[in-house]
Amino acid sequence: MLLLILQSLITLSKLNATDVPSAAPAFAMDCPSLDCAVRRAPGRVIAALIRLRDPSWAVPALEAAGIRFRRGHDGRPRHVGTIYPVDAPANALAMLTAMGWEVQVGAPDVGAPTHTTGTEAGTWAVEAHGPMPLDGPTGRGIKVMSLDETIDLFHPHFFRADGGAHPWIDVDGDEILTPGVDGIDLNADLEIEGHEVIALLDHANTTTGAPADGAFDPSVDYLYLDLDGNGLRDRGVGFDESTPGYGEPMYLPDDANGDGTIDVHERVLLLSTSKIAAFRQGEEVWRRGVDLIEMPAFSYNTAWHGTTTVGILAGGQDRLFRSHRGLAGDVDIVMGSRLTWSGWADYIETYAWGIQEEAVDVVLHEYNTYSGHELDGSLLAEAAIDESSDAGVVHVCTAGNLAASERHAQTSAMPAAFQFLVPAGPLTFFRITLHWRDPVAELQCVLRNPQEQEHALVPNTVQAFGTNNVAVERFNSLGGTSLLFMEVTSTIAQHPGVGAWTLECTHGSAEPVTVHAYLRDPMTFWDTFTRFLQPAPDPTTTICVPATANSCVSVGGYEFQEPWTVPAGELGPWSSRGPRIDGGRTIDIAAPRDAYGPEPSPDKPDSSVYYTMPGGTSGAAPVVVAAVAQLLEAEPGLTSAQIRDRLRASAGVDEFVDVVDFPDDGWGYGKLRAYQALYDADPPARPDFVTRGLDVELQEGDGTCTAVVRVLDVDWPSPTFRWDDDYDGTWDTEFAATHERPIVLTPDDPTYAVRVEFGREGWRVGGGAVTGEVPASCFMGGGSESSSSGGSSETGDVVTGGSNTSGDEPTGSAGTGGAMTSTGAGASDTAGASDTAGGNDAVDDGGCGCTTTPASAAWWSIVLLALRRRRQSA
Repeated sequence: MLLLILQSLITLSKLNATDVPSAAPAFAMDCPSLDCAVRRAPGRVIAALIRLRDPSWAVPALEAAGIRFRRGHDGRPRHVGTIYPVDAPANALAMLTAMGWEVQVGAPDVGAPTHTTGTEAGTWAVEAHGPMPLDGPTGRGIKVMSLDETIDLFHPHFFRADGGAHPWIDVDGDEILTPGVDGIDLNADLEIEGHEVIALLDHANTTTGAPADGAFDPSVDYLYLDLDGNGLRDRGVGFDESTPGYGEPMYLPDDANGDGTIDVHERVLLLSTSKIAAFRQGEEVWRRGVDLIEMPAFSYNTAWHGTTTVGILAGGQDRLFRSHRGLAGDVDIVMGSRLTWSGWADYIETYAWGIQEEAVDVVLHEYNTYSGHELDGSLLAEAAIDESSDAGVVHVCTAGNLAASERHAQTSAMPAAFQFLVPAGPLTFFRITLHWRDPVAELQCVLRNPQEQEHALVPNTVQAFGTNNVAVERFNSLGGTSLLFMEVTSTIAQHPGVGAWTLECTHGSAEPVTVHAYLRDPMTFWDTFTRFLQPAPDPTTTICVPATANSCVSVGGYEFQEPWTVPAGELGPWSSRGPRIDGGRTIDIAAPRDAYGPEPSPDKPDSSVYYTMPGGTSGAAPVVVAAVAQLLEAEPGLTSAQIRDRLRASAGVDEFVDVVDFPDDGWGYGKLRAYQALYDADPPARPDFVTRGLDVELQEGDGTCTAVVRVLDVDWPSPTFRWDDDYDGTWDTEFAATHERPIVLTPDDPTYAVRVEFGREGWRVGGGAVTGEVPASCFMGGGSESSSSGGSSETGDVVTGGSNTSGDEPTGSAGTGGAMTSTGAGASDTAGASDTAGGNDAVDDGGCGCTTTPASAAWWSIVLLALRRRRQSA
């Protein structure tokens, strides 16, 4: 019977509905309440959220009544816990609310919280050079969904260096890789053609103004091959999903010894697999390995925010001497674009996709809203966050950057008079939202313009006031907050009125009532424009949605690396403060806001890679997400609540966190301390780098020759080493105490290429590489002989972090049958000697005094195919 009544009521509402809007003009922004939507166009289908506690009967009943549920690829309705996104006529939704159903409409008037660094926060991946932990958690196996705009899919920061380590040819014989001169022999013809010359992807920093200077710096620059010779790194169109790096070959220079150059022993690592697992915009999804390369085109403006914030979290590659490394570089990114969101239903649908189809572990909420919203945690979108947190998903929310914008004021005086300034500028509307918690009080307000003309606000109407319309909505939140929303819009597309305005309100309550007022205009989201004059602007109670959700880890930001207006270590004056309107929620944790991240470059015609500093709580939240990913990797069984408790309990307090009672409305429980959260201990001091040489000893065998690579002068505390036996970019051992590595060679493969990394007391602190070719005499047997004395001498080859210190061609001991050729000298060796590592049949053509070897045939076939395709299209 209940189902029949429900269907009949909604069917009747549809029959009586009309799609013709009411006479009242539309808001400049979306209606803040369902009643408003009904008055504007009762029969118009709108997006909404509805709570269904028993969907087994409610879903079919509501669908039979004409309400459309949004479904996934498997046909199931999308939902997060009990919260479902739907589309239905406004009056049908109104009937549901009249029957006691929880329904919410409206769009998030969203702004990106734009305004870090690993050492300070304890995640250790520092912007500057510095030793890193040996094998700490880096987010392996963790999926993070970023709810943001879009992202620069092709930035080198977002590819893993998993395409192998590749040798290069030292064309000019100077033993140092020089972009524009040296090359990679793609087709193994022992010649460097124009398309094989290594080109520079030059680092530029738009925050500091440091331009791309053309000087090769292996700590920040990348390399590529310009296959079609157009001077740009082509990507996307013309390539497919199987192409490494989604474009022309792109490489990470592997500065094994950290000397700031790539010498003849060191290689370049091909960037191959995208760190972005999936991207969703609207109802379309693009996935890695299927069609991610075809995701929608992006502009600088739409990709800036998502590129920088995701880059802080997961960008870059894990090489010891690289700068701008992401704090949890091994996480997989699932991107939910908000560019097409038109309401909270779209948000929940995107989020439900991430949970149901992508199985995300963490959600990074890189957006905020406050105007026209309840700010008491009662949005159904916030309920979805809370319910999914209970189910195990961790949410991290930016608190917003509203504190210094002078857009919030509060008073308990009566009458409650708010005076605010509307400056000159190209705006055609402004809005104010009033919040109060007294259920008895009913505000009666008068608006006074700069000419002292008055207009009494009539709830739920749109009325003329001079050349403006004044729209007023009065509604209550599900959490017991009363709201009065006012929007003043020019009817002649001009400024509503420059000068000081006043909104004066009285109420009928016998007790004092605290009224909060929030300003909003279309000129800026966070910066000061329209602003309160009296009472004085108040930075408290500026925490924004969705950080107002009960279970989201709400993040404030403080200055650290690049202080702006306050000393390093101090809370940013812009960082939104608590408490929530109802007093039930405040900031959880504060993190440094000023890490450098990658910047998109689709609108820039040069071949540079750009970096910038996002700042604000936008820059702080990814640092917290990195700590969460580390915790989840190390302790997979942790619940969302346990992680939130660990972050709070381990938070740091210093001279800047001048707090008596926690949580504080600005600092929360203090500064993020990821190491303490993970290990419940203070972090150890970082050691210095270690620079040591490598020695190669050749041991003759019967049909084999063993090259023993040895790290010299191992005299530092707790030394450990890991080895890449064939320098292919994949480590063959874990860190262990063994400081030497035997490489067994055969006559069919007489070359060796070995990469090593040094550890000290649990830290990665140095490394090196060595390459060479042994003479045929080493395979003839006759006992074991050493070709090295462990120093720079005629009897051995000593490579200091990858460079030959002797400068001479090493010679073998008596009876070896000739010189035992190893590597190191590069151009100082005899032409034809092998200076560059490779694989089988490494030879030199006599033109550069070096050798090369064909790399993976599968990869080079892809490159040659792309090259032929471009030549044919030219």
